[in-house]
Amino acid sequence: MSVFDYVWDLLKAQTELGEHHPDFPSSQGPVVGFHGRNHSIRHNVKLKEGQESWRDRLHQEFDGDYDAMRDQVAREKDAELMNTGLVPNDEPIAQIGSGRWTEEPGGLNGQWNREIPANVSVASEYSTAKDYAQGMVGHKDSTGNPGFYGVRAGALENQLPMDEPKRRYGDIDSQPEKGADYSTNRYRFIAGGVKPNQMTRIPLEDAEEFSTGSTGPWTKYDKDGNEIPKNAPTTKFKTHGPDKAWKENYTDKFDHDDLETSWARGEEAGKASNQWIEDTVSSWRDKKAKQEDYQRRRKEMADQDRQREESVPQQKLF
Repeated sequence: MSVFDYVWDLLKAQTELGEHHPDFPSSQGPVVGFHGRNHSIRHNVKLKEGQESWRDRLHQEFDGDYDAMRDQVAREKDAELMNTGLVPNDEPIAQIGSGRWTEEPGGLNGQWNREIPANVSVASEYSTAKDYAQGMVGHKDSTGNPGFYGVRAGALENQLPMDEPKRRYGDIDSQPEKGADYSTNRYRFIAGGVKPNQMTRIPLEDAEEFSTGSTGPWTKYDKDGNEIPKNAPTTKFKTHGPDKAWKENYTDKFDHDDLETSWARGEEAGKASNQWIEDTVSSWRDKKAKQEDYQRRRKEMADQDRQREESVPQQKLF
């Protein structure tokens, strides 16, 4: 997106600063999760009158320049999302994680569970959302530009219960001894979707730096695998995402000769990451309640002052 396009989008919409940078202030609190999607031409192109396929627009409007069309389609879709927010796609492939759609292995006996609201998934790990933004084989068309968005604490006011028994995501049969917990706990499912002021653009190339609060590895190891302490390199962001908590709590390297221990460390780090999200949302909620109470008391005082003024006889001026 060009500077002109960015500024024009900003001027056209009545938006909060927080919609345009993760560090900017927002009534919806800090970024606590991520959503990624691929702005593919196939699924997002808007055809004009007389055009029957994306190829018609490619040749009529862009003179066959595929890259130019891909960039324009991404700009149009990004502007749409920042105007509408993230709206649920109520199809089985998008709703199976939350349990709104369930099926047996192999896609058999699928059924809707309508008591679970249609929802949008929010990942607690930047890498998961990044995979979707780049295009996951079998799930997304990878021919478009990546769209990567931070999701703020306010959106999680509408998250579905983490202990919903129908929750599921991915191939749980690959780790039958672990059940679905390891996969599903990477996601929060937001009933009704995410509002525009609850999300913010984050360039994909900045996703890791923002979420981890670091520009590189926090630790390094000697030839024997012993950890050598290392300070986290300075990051340009003032805030950070949940991956910082994960890295702080996964203090040893992955040991391929001891998978059980390494998986256990990963699960503990995942719990720390999820706890950081819960604590951050709780802190935002408390701050919001105090602000609302302050505004309420200010209004009451203003009303009392006005009533006192109205009760005092006004001196007539001649």
